[in-house]
Amino acid sequence: MTQEAYSQSQVKRGLIHFLGGKTFTAVVGFLLLLTLVRLLPRAEYGTYIALTALLEIVQLSSNFGSINAAFRYIPELRIGQHGAALQRLTWQLTAFRLVTLALAVALLHTFAGTVAMWLDLPAMVPAIRLYGLVILSEGLARFLDVVFDSLLLQGYAQISILIRNGLRLAAAAYLLSTTGHAQNLDLLHWIVVEAGASCLGALVSIFLLHAYLTRLEREPAGQHQAQHDITFARIRAFALPTFGAQVLGLAQGPDAAKLLITKLASAAQTGAFGFAAMLNAMLQRYLPVFLLIGMVRPVFVAARQNGRSPEDLVAMGNLLFKVNVFFLSPFIAILLMAGNDVARLLSGGKFPDSGNYMMMLVVLLVFQTLHAVLGLLALVAEESRASLRGTIGGLMGLGLSLASAQWLGPMAICGGLILSEMIWCLIMNRALKRHDLAFTTQILSLLKMAASAGAGAATMPLVRQLFPADPPSLLCLMTMSLACGLTFLVVAWILKPFEKQESALINKALPRPLFAW
Repeated sequence: MTQEAYSQSQVKRGLIHFLGGKTFTAVVGFLLLLTLVRLLPRAEYGTYIALTALLEIVQLSSNFGSINAAFRYIPELRIGQHGAALQRLTWQLTAFRLVTLALAVALLHTFAGTVAMWLDLPAMVPAIRLYGLVILSEGLARFLDVVFDSLLLQGYAQISILIRNGLRLAAAAYLLSTTGHAQNLDLLHWIVVEAGASCLGALVSIFLLHAYLTRLEREPAGQHQAQHDITFARIRAFALPTFGAQVLGLAQGPDAAKLLITKLASAAQTGAFGFAAMLNAMLQRYLPVFLLIGMVRPVFVAARQNGRSPEDLVAMGNLLFKVNVFFLSPFIAILLMAGNDVARLLSGGKFPDSGNYMMMLVVLLVFQTLHAVLGLLALVAEESRASLRGTIGGLMGLGLSLASAQWLGPMAICGGLILSEMIWCLIMNRALKRHDLAFTTQILSLLKMAASAGAGAATMPLVRQLFPADPPSLLCLMTMSLACGLTFLVVAWILKPFEKQESALINKALPRPLFAW
């Protein structure tokens, strides 16, 4: 008998692969970030920050709804156990994604001079053109990661990510050892390394996906059937408005902020904000519980297809939001009390003033988490136009940040990003009421988490007095952070921000029942 798709055992297995794989790849990504900030000269590191922003902007603006289509309709075919149809749709979306990436890279190559002039970096033209190879290969690899997430194949996704980042880290470590000292790496040479790592990761993903889909095609059809035929018209009606919202949303995201600060601020401010944004992106990408949102997208779609009530879906979303706030709260407390010291240590003294940006961007992560949860509910309801309206409304935050940037600098951009997310969430939640999926959470639970984080923050000055050195050493910062984290956990254990049924549900998903908050 064919195993039911997205069953409890599959979710638990995916969670184990997810936690194990992400823990390891988080270490690799963190080491890579610290190595690169030491390898690249200060000016070239700023250029690299702009290139990574281009990668994120181009790969998102060129997908034309293929990412949202994969998130929504691949799980629907998988739960219906339509192997042949699933294989056909998956390869069609992959081929479409590859074509759109190739066209975007061709345009970028043609207008590289214009982009470099807009950024006031005329010497950047060769790097932009060469970086097109990274955008093409990494964009394809990331789309295949989306496919793996939609099929609950977390192990496959982690293999690809580990290959890409592992090769980058190995090359960076080798270059650091052979150059003999830091800040001696040519940016063009590093771009070639990145392109090779992304190409290999994408090829491995294609092989793994082909093997899985071929095996799935031979399985007998299950009893479930897709609720509607997945026609091109249905895909277009859902995916294109959502894609429009994504394109407009690029103007409100951290990647566009990097490019704006490159043009509006000094080189020192650009580097400081860029370093903080890179750390924030790594936290968003690798923090295990935050990425549970990505892992459970197919679970939400499957729950809707299996007839779960709107109340159950909202409760699932609320639990995800609370878990993420729970894990982000200690980070906010630590950065509030010692952000610049942490930034100085992590950047090797290059960007000691990026701590405030780091704290604001972690606060932004809280609202991005709410955005993602509301996006999950909109996904199962196939509500796409509200996302477009919310993104248009969120442009107000961008306008206010630009108007005040000359006085407040990058901090104005950070505040504008948070305001944009808040506006989007308000508009989307109002639209979800029409589907009986309006999001609600327990304010008391969030207050308990805030009180726990406040207690953790209060311990840090006390620990700081035990270490007389100024600025604080690595041992001092680690001790302060550990004291903050442990105090947060103890106080939260006393206050119990999660209800009993929520804790029981978390423990049911974990290999061992360790969650006691």
